[in-house]
Amino acid sequence: MNISRHAMERYAERLMDKDNKTDVSLFISNHIQKINDDIEKMIEYGEMLYEGRSLKKDWQNAVVQIYLRDNWIVIVDKNKQNVITIFSLDLGVGDEMNQQYISLLRNKLDVAKAAYAEKCKEIDAQKDIFLKLIEENEDIIKEYRRIVNSLVEQNESYESLIKELETNKDLAEREVREVIGIFTGKNVF
Repeated sequence: MNISRHAMERYAERLMDKDNKTDVSLFISNHIQKINDDIEKMIEYGEMLYEGRSLKKDWQNAVVQIYLRDNWIVIVDKNKQNVITIFSLDLGVGDEMNQQYISLLRNKLDVAKAAYAEKCKEIDAQKDIFLKLIEENEDIIKEYRRIVNSLVEQNESYESLIKELETNKDLAEREVREVIGIFTGKNVF
């Protein structure tokens, strides 16, 4: 797994209390393997809270995995296998309050996940009904198309018969004109 420079800097700042760029850079260069190992352990032994699209605009809807280890959050770009950042859930009111806060958030997340799973089930059931209706409609459309095609063929046959009838009518009229021509000595026709 690749650990981004940003994540390494946050590790140095937030876990090791390095507060200026020089100290952060020096710590990273001297402890790069420790940083990688520690962050990978946070992921390995942490709990994946979420996997899905990011809400953060500058991550361009990347698929992220969010891990919780103790009071640390690790955000990973799943597609790139890249640790984006790490941070602590620290309210500044002590470890006990932080743990209570995390516990409350986890409970809220569990409720939201359960509601999401239920909503997915409902939507999938409705979707299945609609897909079945679409399939039935497609069958009806095919039948109507067959009927329409049959009617078009019948109309073409009728039009051909009409042409034949018109030809027969023209032939009969010609015979009448020829007889009239005999009466009139072919002067009029």
